[in-house]
Amino acid sequence: MRNNKVLLVCLIGLAMLLVGCGSDVHKVIIEPSAERVDMDEELILTAIGFDEEGRMMALDTRAYWSLSDEHMGDIKAVSRDQAVFIPIRESSVTIYVKVGKATGNLTVDVGQKIIAVRADKYIDTNSKISKLNDSAYPAIVQTNQEGSWIAWEIELPRKSFYTPVILYACDKSVTRELVIEPEEPLSVDDQSGLIQQITFPASGGMGKVKDEWQTMVLEPVFLDAGHYRIYLQNSNGSAGNLSLAWIALVYPIELTEDDYLITTVNKLVGF
Repeated sequence: MRNNKVLLVCLIGLAMLLVGCGSDVHKVIIEPSAERVDMDEELILTAIGFDEEGRMMALDTRAYWSLSDEHMGDIKAVSRDQAVFIPIRESSVTIYVKVGKATGNLTVDVGQKIIAVRADKYIDTNSKISKLNDSAYPAIVQTNQEGSWIAWEIELPRKSFYTPVILYACDKSVTRELVIEPEEPLSVDDQSGLIQQITFPASGGMGKVKDEWQTMVLEPVFLDAGHYRIYLQNSNGSAGNLSLAWIALVYPIELTEDDYLITTVNKLVGF
């Protein structure tokens, strides 16, 4: 993915040279070489200029770069239109660029990972799954059938503690079990395969309006980088149906306390 982004940046630069250059930059945006970056990794940033008619143009004026928090790391210009950012702390940081009178900015997550999957994108199940009609989200309903389960696939980019978070709705309390299993055996420290018993408190309804949706934050688990399946099962035939919108694995745990977590994950899964 990173190589593809670097290639895209190079192609953008070539396109700007073909279009031509000028000093009257009306708008400038920042194109990063990756959507996220970990500490001590390099993030290549390219300033892209546009004229008043929205046409891409090469920069004949040097771009000036800065950070919203100078303690987040080092940013250094390496050419007229490019800079390299090397973060030293985990958080979100806004990068600013100025070309002439035009300014642009980009917010980057450093070391923060949210891996999410929509509930309706399950890859396997042993029971009938229904879609929730007239719902606030594109959601599915898991019935109270004993032994029923649903499976999703995810890819984790790094070895770390991840906190499972589920966006759910139910009109009465229900119990389920969550199991995260690797595609192949991993290190001895990996905690996949553990079963987490979950009691979902009644949320006020089955999810037809947003106020009926709540997040269930589970205990963190240590997982290796790699391919996993997530199972949500009803082993004991707990009474009551459960509406599901998405499942996310969040790192670091502090992100689970973010008031905007639901909004962030909704954007990630395309809601």
